[in-house]
Amino acid sequence: MSPVTPLHAGPGRVREQAPLETESRRYWLVPGGVLAAVAVVIFALATSLNPPIGLTGIILTSAFYGAMLVCAMTVSSVRNRNLAFMWLMGAMSVSSTLLLLFVLMTEQLS
Repeated sequence: MSPVTPLHAGPGRVREQAPLETESRRYWLVPGGVLAAVAVVIFALATSLNPPIGLTGIILTSAFYGAMLVCAMTVSSVRNRNLAFMWLMGAMSVSSTLLLLFVLMTEQLS
């Protein structure tokens, strides 16, 4: 990239990536399901350490994946559906990470 080329030139922007334009719902639902399954198993194991946080994690993860399934069935615009998938998967991963860090912190402090 030359110094004269603007940063917004080309398909390097996040909104112009191929996964946001593909019609296949499986491209998002399968990795989202794997992420949700792993998070639910970890939160189920964490319920023995801190039951409220473990149950909150299970409920949040299930709600985010459920929202992905509802979005897959109801949103007809490919671009809007894939953007919703992107945000829901991001929210699922960030909330799971934060809750697991909170479990770790409470166990270290107790």
